[in-house]
Amino acid sequence: MPEVSIRLSDIAPTAERALDEAAAAAAATLGDFATVLDARAERLAAAANRLDETLGENHPEVVALRQAAAAAQTLGASVGDEAGRQSRRPTPGPEDWLVFGRVLRRDGAPARDVRVRVTNADSKLEVTPTGTTDELGDFHVAYRRQDFPKSPQEVPELFVLVEDAKGAVLQRSEHSVRFAPGRAEFVQLTLGEQPPQAPKSARATRKRSAPKRPPTPKTK
Repeated sequence: MPEVSIRLSDIAPTAERALDEAAAAAAATLGDFATVLDARAERLAAAANRLDETLGENHPEVVALRQAAAAAQTLGASVGDEAGRQSRRPTPGPEDWLVFGRVLRRDGAPARDVRVRVTNADSKLEVTPTGTTDELGDFHVAYRRQDFPKSPQEVPELFVLVEDAKGAVLQRSEHSVRFAPGRAEFVQLTLGEQPPQAPKSARATRKRSAPKRPPTPKTK
């Protein structure tokens, strides 16, 4: 049987299509689950209302049903948000490099209306496209090859930066992201999780410690 040679470049498009189809399927499944949870919340609330008429609103069974209905409604809303997020999953073009993800506050709530941009370690690289988080804390920014130095060898280490409306740095990614046309990079940042300081590669070189003096010989 002849040996078949398969290159990574041959299977990459197929793998990307499979990922896109899986994301679409996940969004549909989550949407169906959200619908089921909403219907369950309505049934529980209706049952609580019926018992309320005979047992009273403070009866333990009525209270338990209302709590279960509220929990189902909350979970359904959360699943619905995730389904919407999955369906909006951005896809980069062949010449695009996409950075997308989410920014959260320390308590887990989405950080909305903060600016997100990609720059080098010392934040001096001016890359024009920027993104702004939506009500769910989601963002996506599409960059093109011409936004960076011409030679791939000249592209520096890149980091994701979160800023407020006045340009103050709120957070930066701890690890660098890699520019790759046709690819997408996911980043999630939590404000206040760590100091918004520059990465180690951009910090000033520490002062060299003075050489140790040889021990003074003991005198008798």
